[in-house]
Order: sequence, then structure tokens, then C-alpha cells
Amino acid sequence: MRLIDFARLVKPGYEPDWYHCLLAEYLEACTSGDGAVPNVLISCPPGHGKTELTAVLLPAWLLAHDRSRQLISLAAGDSLAAISSRAVRSILRSSAFADSFGPVEFDKESESEWQLADLDRPTMYSAGVGGSITGRRADVLLFDDLIKSMADAFSPTVRDKTFETYRDCGESRLSPAGVVVGIGTRWHSLDPHGTLLRRAAEDPLSKQFIYVSLAATNDSGTDSFVLDRKSVV
Repeated sequence: MRLIDFARLVKPGYEPDWYHCLLAEYLEACTSGDGAVPNVLISCPPGHGKTELTAVLLPAWLLAHDRSRQLISLAAGDSLAAISSRAVRSILRSSAFADSFGPVEFDKESESEWQLADLDRPTMYSAGVGGSITGRRADVLLFDDLIKSMADAFSPTVRDKTFETYRDCGESRLSPAGVVVGIGTRWHSLDPHGTLLRRAAEDPLSKQFIYVSLAATNDSGTDSFVLDRKSVV
């Protein structure tokens, strides 16, 4: 089942716009395991459904097709990470999910970490970007708006600390074939998205990305774009 079809199934009334369908295609390709789309970065203005699609519906869709997947989800703070985690679990417990993919049982469950029944490893761990992720592993690392405000985005100290924490406590937790999916509103050229793209340009051996930038307005017809960092290098 395609991601958009899954969204309509578990959220009756979900009405995707054209860009949701575009993003879903990249998210599916990134997490398929074939390597055609390595990792995905998405920028989009606030209030356009990027978190719902990427931080909630995508994890539930991945687990619908493979319950052994391990996920780490990072946000600017613990409370924001917990909101997405609860939303994913709500979908997994829904009758719509059970009717199509079978019921889900949990062996371990807390605000920050939960594990599906009959597995020996945590299924999903959610935390603020400054939280401890020691000992966790992930096939998919999701991050959502690691920079919480324009003021933080314009602070070199906050930007540097945020990226260092993401790199050392998030990216380092990935399995060898693990992928990164990052979403956010852009406030600064050297925010996490910008830093990852710059690193990809400077080091062909680092993680490469498809970058999908969706502008608030597109009056010129060129404000929104897709950059294939993998092909550029």
C-alpha cells in the first residue's frame, strides 16, 4: 500500500495536496532500501502538514509493512517528540490499522520509547535533540524542526550545538544501511538542513540527500525546487 493510500485509510478525511503526494513519493523511495534515493531533507513553511506526513504517518506506514523496523525520532524538545510518538501509537492501535494489517500489541511502552510484542529491541525512540540516545539503534532516523525559533537559528552557538548533538547522538545510531529523513522550516542557511547539504557537497563520502524545498509562495514558478545532492557529487 502506498503511503498516501495508507494516510487516507488510517485518517478518514485526510485530503492530500499535490505537494503531499510529491513528498510521499520521495519518502517511499528513501525508505525502500534500494538506495535510489539515499536520504531526504524537506523544508516547508509551518502549518502545511509536513510533520503529520513525515513524523507520524510515515513511521506507522513503515511498521505496517515491517514490524521489525527500528526508528529514532528527534525534535527540538522532549514534549514535541512525545506528541509525535503518541500519534504513531494511536494509529497502530486504530481499528482501521488492525483491519488491514492485523492488531498490534506492545511489550514495552513509555512516552519516549516503545517496543512491539515479540521483538527484542525497541521499535521507536523519541527524544528532544539534547536527549540521550545511548544504546539505541535505528534503521530510519527522523528529525523534525531541530531549531525551534528564528532567534535560535541566528545563534551560532545554538546552531553548532544542535548539529553536533544530531550528528553524535542521532546519526551515529544508524545501522549501516540506515537512512535519514529530516523536515523543518528554514530560518538560516546554516541550520541543520544547510549544514547537512554543505557537508554533502564538501565530502562525497558523507551522507547524500535529496532536498525538497517548498516555498510559502511560488509566484515566479522557481521558488520551490528539488536538489539531488547525490547526483551533483
